[in-house]
Amino acid sequence: MSDPRLTPEVIELGENLTHLQRMTIIGMMKGKDQRQAYWDAGGKSKSDRTADAVICKMLTKGNVRLFHDALIEASATSSVMTRTEALEKLTGIARGDEGRSIIQAIKQITEMQGWEEPKRTELTGANGGPIAITQIERVIV
Repeated sequence: MSDPRLTPEVIELGENLTHLQRMTIIGMMKGKDQRQAYWDAGGKSKSDRTADAVICKMLTKGNVRLFHDALIEASATSSVMTRTEALEKLTGIARGDEGRSIIQAIKQITEMQGWEEPKRTELTGANGGPIAITQIERVIV
């Protein structure tokens, strides 16, 4: 378990589980269904129903659930591009490193940084007139 995105706390949670618990959860995080993850981790249940019962019981244990939830959080955190990463990518495009539209990249950077001119927005009613405000009465029956 040496994934650089995992905190020492998550690694410690995993180390405190049995091999079966840890590998079942890791298998599930890799996209396997819970039964396949359980059997690949060394689970001995003979039927789908028994395997489901064992996995259900496993996931009710606090330390297993904490590890499971921590892995989900780590996965979600690492899958979202940060503002800095987006700017670095767009800067590469703007410099022509990516072979994409330089103008579009510069426009995107400008918008992200708030460098563009303020946008003027006007709200008007029908035919350019004032906005009509109508009072609505609520009747309780």
